[in-house]
Amino acid sequence: MHDENAFAMGGVSGHAGLFATADDVVHLGVALLAGGRGVLPRELVERALRPAGFDNDTSRGLGYQLLQSGGYGGTDVPRGTFGHTGFTGTSLWCSPQHDLCVVLLTNRVHPTRVNNKITAVRRAVHDLVLDALR
Repeated sequence: MHDENAFAMGGVSGHAGLFATADDVVHLGVALLAGGRGVLPRELVERALRPAGFDNDTSRGLGYQLLQSGGYGGTDVPRGTFGHTGFTGTSLWCSPQHDLCVVLLTNRVHPTRVNNKITAVRRAVHDLVLDALR
């Protein structure tokens, strides 16, 4: 994993690294949309998906972005959409309005970590999915 903090801590630390298949990630998203669905306690999901209240920021829950249009999730996302992005290119966005989860797994740090093009790619992918639903 491209994580200098984990390296500095001897290789193990509690970061948001994700090591899973797209199928596993979408199952997590589906469980979140269903309030936990036997995977996570409902109370935990509800807390994670409401504004965390840090510095009056209403765009972040505990571990998830609570999307607003123009963000990583697309240029015109439906109200209630939430998601998470990872440094190396992992992306999970969930739309309760559409009962939809979009998973995008990439390696944005190859061939170099000095690569910010993933932001536009994420937005374009999510826009394409939402446009297909209209």
